[in-house]
Amino acid sequence: MYQWRKFEFFEEKYAVKCVVPDGEEDNDLATKKITCCSSGRGKVVTGFGDGNICLFDRGLKFNYAFKPHASSVLFLQQLKQRNFLVTIGEDEQLSPQQSALCLKVFDLDKMQSESSSTTSPDCITSFLVLEEVPPILLIAIGLDNGSVYCIKGDIARERISRFKLQVEGHSDKTHSSINGLGFRVDGLSLQLFAVTPSSELMIGRPEAVYFYEVDGRGPCWAFEGEKKLLGWFRGYLLCVIEDQRTRKHVNIYDLKNRLIAHSASVKEVSYMLYEWGNIILIMSDNSALCIGEKDMESKLDMLFKKNLYTVAINLVQTQQADAAATAEVLRKYGDHLYSKQDYDEAMAQYIHTIGHLEPSYVIQKFLDAQRIYNLTNYLEKLHEKGLASKDHTTLLLNCYTKLKDVE
Repeated sequence: MYQWRKFEFFEEKYAVKCVVPDGEEDNDLATKKITCCSSGRGKVVTGFGDGNICLFDRGLKFNYAFKPHASSVLFLQQLKQRNFLVTIGEDEQLSPQQSALCLKVFDLDKMQSESSSTTSPDCITSFLVLEEVPPILLIAIGLDNGSVYCIKGDIARERISRFKLQVEGHSDKTHSSINGLGFRVDGLSLQLFAVTPSSELMIGRPEAVYFYEVDGRGPCWAFEGEKKLLGWFRGYLLCVIEDQRTRKHVNIYDLKNRLIAHSASVKEVSYMLYEWGNIILIMSDNSALCIGEKDMESKLDMLFKKNLYTVAINLVQTQQADAAATAEVLRKYGDHLYSKQDYDEAMAQYIHTIGHLEPSYVIQKFLDAQRIYNLTNYLEKLHEKGLASKDHTTLLLNCYTKLKDVE
């Protein structure tokens, strides 16, 4: 890992407190612990231990708060296709030791509960909502007894079906707590991953990050340090790591290009969200740090200054930049190689720019350098792609004559 190059492809945009402004009725929420978070539709939503929920707009500016549950909000998810908020929280007290858990769906455009149902008092340990073609939802609820309850249908109109899945232990067939859930859509096939202490989807251990696929274990990456949180953002792997040497820090890895796109020291991170095109880290003290990706031009300029042209080419290709942008990077790399008199490699780059870079730019360079062989190669490629003019044909015939290439 220590051989990976480090860059600053991301920047810290702002750090704020997730608080209710002075004068608001529920301002005491500023001192209460956040129990769950979600994001979507331009909002960040936080749940608290007293049953309250706060909604924040862009820049984490407080919008409004309401109290959907009598006690703690355990899980919530802001849907992205519709302005619905799904919550699970403690409501009715069944006994001094047990509270009834209630699932509620809120239409935030109408600000009223559209549907609610009380589940069994088993401890809910994971929760996930899959948005299918509107208005269909699929809600999966994992419990500590190894059960997964699924609710599917148009929940707002109560046209739903329910079914239950049972996850068995890997070896002894015993039931174990559901620690995480994940949906995977593959064409018409829908797969539900249920993560238990003995089966993982993506797991961070002190020595590495391990990936698991449908048919078993996949690749692993040897990043040292205790992994506190893992996440994905635009193809980047995010790790909040704690080690004795640097304490807590967040690393953003570009696995395809084997580089560290950002690294920064952080406080205790409780939640990792993605909204407004940024990464949002919610800290244990209710503060938030917003990290944004720099634009492609800034990243490329950084690489060009260090003459890291191959890294730049890989970057534009893996991030699916348009052909013109890719050709510009190849042109710069060709110029760099040309200045070092590495004419063969320079021409290899210029050939990839055909169709985007004006041919006269390349032709003049190799006429001046009297590199007839390289020039002949370039002119042949122009003809193969059907982009040669009559002047290019005449010049190619002259090159053949100088090379005495009768054939």
